[in-house]
Amino acid sequence: MTETLEILIKYFQGPQWLILFGLVYVYTIVKAKKGERISLIIGTLLFFLCIYNDFIYGAMSKVVESEVYYRFIWIIPVTVWIAYGLVGLFLDLKKIWLRVPFVVFALICLVSMDHTWLERDRGTWSRPENEYLMPGEVLAISEVLQNEHPWGEKIRCVLPLGMTMQLRCVDASVECVIPRRDYLKMSGQSKKPYKQKELAFMIEKNKRPDKEKLKQLLKESETDYIVAYTDYDMEDYLKSADCELIETTGAFEVYRVR
Repeated sequence: MTETLEILIKYFQGPQWLILFGLVYVYTIVKAKKGERISLIIGTLLFFLCIYNDFIYGAMSKVVESEVYYRFIWIIPVTVWIAYGLVGLFLDLKKIWLRVPFVVFALICLVSMDHTWLERDRGTWSRPENEYLMPGEVLAISEVLQNEHPWGEKIRCVLPLGMTMQLRCVDASVECVIPRRDYLKMSGQSKKPYKQKELAFMIEKNKRPDKEKLKQLLKESETDYIVAYTDYDMEDYLKSADCELIETTGAFEVYRVR
C-alpha cells in the first residue's frame, strides 16, 4: 500500500484529511444500521481489493500514465462525507459541555487543514469576467471560431496546452489535433510515444519544422485552425505554409488553414 498511500497523502496535501476521514468513517459504521454497516464494510473491502492497492496501481501504469490513478480518489466524496459525519456527531452530543469542545475542535480543523488563507500571495476576491468563469481571451477565440464554422460542426485545431481545456469548456465542437499525452511527453510526465510530436513542439516550444513538412503535417492531421502565441511571431512562417491570419486577440493569434 506504500505507493497508493503516498498518492492519497499527496492528493489531500497531508495525512490530516485522511485521518479525519478515517475517524468519521468509523463513526459512520458504528452509527449505521446492521444492514447498512455490512454494505459499508463489504464496499470498503471491494474498494481496497479492486482499486486502492499497489498491484492495481502497477498494472494501470503499464496501460496508461500512472499519474491518472489519482482520479479514482474522486469516487469517494471525502469532503461531503466528513461534513456529514461531523454534523451527525455534533447532533448526537446532547450535552452542551460536550458540544462546545467539539465546535472548538472543528474550528481548529478548519483553520489548520486549509492553508490557503495563510498565504500572503493568495488571490483576492473578484467578480468573474463572464458566466463561463473563463479568461476573456478564451471567449474571444471561441467567438472567432464560431463565426468561422456552423454551430455544432466539429473543427480540428492545433492549440497551446493552456488553451485546450479552457476552449473546449466553452465550445465542445473544438477537437484538439495534438493528443494530451504529447504535451505530457514533452514535459517529461509520460512515457507514451508521440503522435503529433512536430506540431506539439511547434506550438509550445516554437521549434518549427520546414514549411513543406508543416503543410504535410497539417494535411495529414486534417487541421482546420491554429491558435498560436503572439510572442512567437509565427505570422510569416505560417503564411508560408498556406495559413491565413484571421484574428489577433492579444496573447494569441488565430489562423485558418487553407
